[in-house]
Amino acid sequence: MALPYSLSARSIILGEPGVGRTTLALVHARAALEDGGRVAWISPEAPHSSRISSILGPLGPSASARFIAIFDSDVDRSIGRMCHLIPSLSSLRLIVVDDYCPSTGRVPSSMDGILSGLADVAADIPVMLTAAAGSDVSGEAGDTVPIDGLSMRHRSYLLSNEYEAFWIERVEIGRRRLHFRGSTTWLRLVDNGLEFGEEE
Repeated sequence: MALPYSLSARSIILGEPGVGRTTLALVHARAALEDGGRVAWISPEAPHSSRISSILGPLGPSASARFIAIFDSDVDRSIGRMCHLIPSLSSLRLIVVDDYCPSTGRVPSSMDGILSGLADVAADIPVMLTAAAGSDVSGEAGDTVPIDGLSMRHRSYLLSNEYEAFWIERVEIGRRRLHFRGSTTWLRLVDNGLEFGEEE
């Protein structure tokens, strides 16, 4: 599947819970698998089985074997385990850490070092995070986001380490806006993931 934009070395998908952050990350994973690469996926729990099968299932068993996943409520531990695996994974094209931090409250300070360690090991591999946006209780100020009422949590670390933000905005049932790089693209939820379209 061709995506309408290239992926930065470090990126984060943000939005309210249930808006489609994991779905967009899976669409990126599918693109990497279609290109013959491997994908490393870390998350506290597995995405819904129907969502994985509808987005990745059509690629067949060969692609499924190149989707390396660790599902563990201890994301710190999972990232550490993946850091040990990465040097042995040839053709690794994408690392996804889905719901990399708790959905509310302060992001643990230990996450800074954990993500930096991952970046060191995966220096030439794109890393994509997903996280729920919301009120930032860390006291960081000056957050400018494209969606009213939402803020970027863990902002100082993410910006200082050049994570590019992709914001998903819920518009109506089945339709979303994706804000990135100062532009907006429409997303439509479909059975096999997402369709991208021009702003209306």
